Amino acid sequence: MKKITAEDLENAAWLATLQVPRTPDKVPPGWFTVLELAEKIKKSREQTSSLVSAAFKRGELQKKTFRVMTGRGPFPVPHYKRVK
Repeated sequence: MKKITAEDLENAAWLATLQVPRTPDKVPPGWFTVLELAEKIKKSREQTSSLVSAAFKRGELQKKTFRVMTGRGPFPVPHYKRVK
């Protein structure tokens, strides 16, 4: 049986720190991705992206990144919410 060294423990601690959590975030109501907004306002993704970018620059939107499930696991995706 191999003896565990301090270096092994240090490497394991680094690995635990650097690993991305495998669970997605729960996105609160009112937060939408660009794709969701495009469907909602019936515009293309590209046009919606431009509109969202301009509204964000004007301070009319908040931006927050949530981990959502994709085919490869949880992936960070920006979501937007109107500023009240």
